[in-house]
Amino acid sequence: MLRRIGIITVLSLIVAAFAAVPAQAQTANFTNYSLDIIGNTASSTGSVEDLPGSFSTDIRLTLAGTATVECRAPKGGIVRVFSGVPVSNSGEQTNLTPEESLIRGWHIDGFSVTTSGTITPTAKPCPKKWTPIIRGDIVWTSVTLEAIQPSESNIVVARTSVLL
Repeated sequence: MLRRIGIITVLSLIVAAFAAVPAQAQTANFTNYSLDIIGNTASSTGSVEDLPGSFSTDIRLTLAGTATVECRAPKGGIVRVFSGVPVSNSGEQTNLTPEESLIRGWHIDGFSVTTSGTITPTAKPCPKKWTPIIRGDIVWTSVTLEAIQPSESNIVVARTSVLL
């Protein structure tokens, strides 16, 4: 009797262990997409396939690079100049609704996203209350395309990056 209880206990632990193993996350991917950069603006169109579900989806496009930044004091006058400051420019297309098919799973066809044109330092080179002003040419170093699902969650289900 005691042996039977021991065997049942061991089998129960094995079943519980297998149930506790998380399922591997499904990875979505971009297909038939284009990335274009003109000046300080990037744009992308395309499709994303194999999404994890039917949740609303955001597509985010981000340009990253470096620039020279001048720091302007609250009373005017440029006081400090920093070069090589990290900057970015991003844009989103939000709340897209995926469709389902047997071959492509949950997918979105025909997204179109463009960066905003507003370039912001990703680091804080200036003291508080001082205004950063980007001067001269920006050296773009990468562009990243991401699918976020569900919308506004910051859970990236697909990502592709290109070094420039």
